[in-house]
Order: sequence, then C-alpha cells, then structure tokens
Amino acid sequence: MQEWINVKYHSNQVYMVSKSAINDVVTNTIKATKYFKMLSSSSIKVDEDHNELQVILDLKISKNKLDAQASLIKELVSSLQNQIKKLIIKKPKNIQVVLLGTF
Repeated sequence: MQEWINVKYHSNQVYMVSKSAINDVVTNTIKATKYFKMLSSSSIKVDEDHNELQVILDLKISKNKLDAQASLIKELVSSLQNQIKKLIIKKPKNIQVVLLGTF
C-alpha cells in the first residue's frame, strides 16, 4: 500500500484507508458538482503519523458561475468534508481551494 491514513475504531482497533481511496472520493465529489474541474496538480497530504490529512485542490470554475463562486466553494468544501468523514470517520485537517481560472 502506498500512503494511507489510520482510522481508529473501538478501543484498540485500527483500519487503514489508502490515499487513492480518498482521492477517488474527492474526484467523484468534484465531478458531481459540475461547476468545478480539478487539475492534476491537486494533492492529498497525509501526516507522518498517518492520522491527519490535508486536501489541496487546484480547480477551475465554470464561467457561468463566477458570480456565485464564494457560495459554491463553501458548498464544495462542506460536501468534501462530509464525504471524507464517511470514509475515515473524521473531517480532514484542512481543505485548501486554489482557483486557477475558468472553463
């Protein structure tokens, strides 16, 4: 397994979730919005203890939605937090959104 995050459950048990599984959740969540396109420079970083993760998203936004970008970003981040929490039982430490243009 490449990089992973440890997910604790019960008193002394841990399961591991691969970074690629988290990346799939992020990619699918962004695709579902239809207002954003994720660039390949986006990344997911896991701390060295494998307990926390950060998501750095390089995105383009639809030209038709520029006037609502703040609310759309807030909605996207909330959706990402919820989807990731379903997978690893906690929210990511940070989700950073970098807008790099329009499509």
